[in-house]
Amino acid sequence: RVVAIRGNSSSTHAFSVSINKFEDSIYIVSFTDISETMLENIKLEEKTLRDTLTNAYNREFFENNYRKLIENYKTEDKLFALVMIDIDNFKNINDTYGHDIGDDILINLVSKIEKSLRNDDVLIRWGGEEFIIILKISSKNALEFVLEKLRNIIENSKFKNLPKVTCSFGGTLYENDENITETIKRADMALYTAKDNGKNRIEIRLG
Repeated sequence: RVVAIRGNSSSTHAFSVSINKFEDSIYIVSFTDISETMLENIKLEEKTLRDTLTNAYNREFFENNYRKLIENYKTEDKLFALVMIDIDNFKNINDTYGHDIGDDILINLVSKIEKSLRNDDVLIRWGGEEFIIILKISSKNALEFVLEKLRNIIENSKFKNLPKVTCSFGGTLYENDENITETIKRADMALYTAKDNGKNRIEIRLG
């Protein structure tokens, strides 16, 4: 068994507890401080759930946590919004400036988005230049407001020594008890509509 014990300095330590029988009515209880080991395990687990380039969460994090987020939002009487983001003309940027510049754009963009999101929002690198944001939302109008604000922030951001970028957004709301792949597909369709309609814009598609 593992227990947490708070010390005099208010710091919490994790202990492995073992109980061994010594005599008929006497037991030996041993406490082994495993705080550092536990901390390393937590750091390692966190590392496996992060994208190595941008430090945004990755697909594994999404797979492990989306059900929990949906249930939490239901409990709070909020809506689970899923948004797909794609960097406009990113292939042209890589072809023109090189992949190192492309990587720098990804890193800076993630930093900018994370600073602009609310505490409950989650940014996930889905693959390449594509990202997913999970939002706790009260209504479709609130989703549109948040996305338009973020789109505008990205459009007006200047990254030092990097070309200007814009993003297209496709958003949707999770429908009760649907397969999450349907939610993702709907957001993806909205994203492609945004790109087909001129890029650097948001589109919302509901079920």
